[in-house]
Amino acid sequence: MSNSQTLQRPYRETGRPRSLFARTGRPAWLEVDLGLLRDNIALLRKRLPAHVQFMAVVKADAYGHGAVPCAEAALDAGAESLGVAIVEEGVQLRAEGVPSPIVVLYPEAPERAEEFLRWNLVATVADLDFARALQKAAEKEGRPVGVYLKVDTGLGRYGLLPADLPEFLAHLREFPLLKIAGLLSHFATAGDRDREYVARQLDEFQTLLDALKAAGEDLEAISITNSGAFLEWPESYFNTVRLGILMYGLYPSRFSEPTVPVHPIARWKTRILRLRELPAGASISYGRTFRTERPTIAATLPIGFADGYPQALSNTGDVLVRGQRARVLGQVCMDAVMVDVTDVEGTVKGDEVVVFGRQGGREIPVSELAERAGTSVYELLSRLGPRLPRVYFDHGAPASSQDS
Repeated sequence: MSNSQTLQRPYRETGRPRSLFARTGRPAWLEVDLGLLRDNIALLRKRLPAHVQFMAVVKADAYGHGAVPCAEAALDAGAESLGVAIVEEGVQLRAEGVPSPIVVLYPEAPERAEEFLRWNLVATVADLDFARALQKAAEKEGRPVGVYLKVDTGLGRYGLLPADLPEFLAHLREFPLLKIAGLLSHFATAGDRDREYVARQLDEFQTLLDALKAAGEDLEAISITNSGAFLEWPESYFNTVRLGILMYGLYPSRFSEPTVPVHPIARWKTRILRLRELPAGASISYGRTFRTERPTIAATLPIGFADGYPQALSNTGDVLVRGQRARVLGQVCMDAVMVDVTDVEGTVKGDEVVVFGRQGGREIPVSELAERAGTSVYELLSRLGPRLPRVYFDHGAPASSQDS
């Protein structure tokens, strides 16, 4: 069996939502407009000097939008490379025929080193055990391997501490098949209001970069810019920016200045499966946290926290029905959400419901849902469940890209 056959090929669906509903029987789906994704990348690229490359970050299933279709669209739009978090995400892209450079942005365990050679993935190195394992894998394959160094300039997550870099470089000389191709770090407060800390990290990164250049390293990728830094810190671009949330049309924080008119590329929709007329005093959902104060028409939606709708939105979330807001009633279940459509005139079973996105001139942004749930747009999107079908469009027309 070939390597590509060891992965289950993603389910594929290219029809419009109505045909999806008829075909799968699941009246809930995520619409993703790949045309808007390409438009967003084009807008972002306009701000970049010609020598700066664009790394499209498609980790966490492209922030819930579907890794393979979004990776292909990003490359079509001119991205030079892709960023993922773990080996499996890189393998998925390779198994689907994605040919571009794929960087695993975080260090991996030593026992996984051979996968980088097998699938032609770029490794990020920050410890000698992993470097040693990569050297052995490269010896086994009989070829050198390019690696990116990860340095910790103040995030406190992964990476070499600045004081440890000289000694680490000295040890790397013991591994002749490892070729340093890039330098990576990550901002902790870019996009927030702590500009002083961003400046401190940027100075630290520049110092480390100067040290590497003085040691004779010729780096093809120098990258610290994330979406927050892209908006406010052009001096951080160096020769590679790596962008995620912005290319999906969302801003990294509520403090971000919307200086680039990107558009959200996804809309979450479902349908009403049941309508019930309840008397005053009736309780709804687990724990009886909601009781009707008047005769109420409650609609049941076939989505829940297993699909990624936060349970924190119990009794507080809204959806759009016939262009009007309808409040969540009671506790969000694993597989169901109940909403109040008493004041939404003409509601019938089967009506389309928008969980986030636009309907009838009104909108529920992802950022609003995240704020109400006490989380971030990153977490909300990345938790969209795999059982929620993705349907791909190209500026409103069905696209040929596939479901993930």
